[in-house]
This record gives sequence, structure tokens and C-alpha cells, in this order.
Amino acid sequence: MLHDIEVRVGDYVGFTYTSPTSSTRILGYVHGFDLSAGLMFVIISGKHAVYGYSLDQVKDLYFPEEDE
Repeated sequence: MLHDIEVRVGDYVGFTYTSPTSSTRILGYVHGFDLSAGLMFVIISGKHAVYGYSLDQVKDLYFPEEDE
């Protein structure tokens, strides 16, 4: 869960997204938030689609260099 980390729209972030069956490393630009649903929307590098990630399943958030 994201605690005491300020993340803004437009930030380039990396994180581990965990689900019951796997965990995936995600890099991309933050597109927006839906706090009522607990979602962070991220544009994944190299793709034009926007994906929503449950904030409860976002782990190890960091701010990578954009060329990672």
C-alpha cells in the first residue's frame, strides 16, 4: 500500500503489482487516480492503453530514471 509517498499525475513510476497468482513489475506514467475505487491509472511504457491498478496491490513503489 502507498503510505507517506506523494505520487502525482505525470510522475514516471515503477512498482510491483501483486495478485493472488503472480507479481508483475510495472513501469509507466501515472495518468490519474480514482480514490473512491482505490485505483491508480498508469500508462505502460510502449503502449497507448491506460491500465488501472488497485492501490492495495501496489508494492515497492519507486521513481526510476525514465530510460530504465
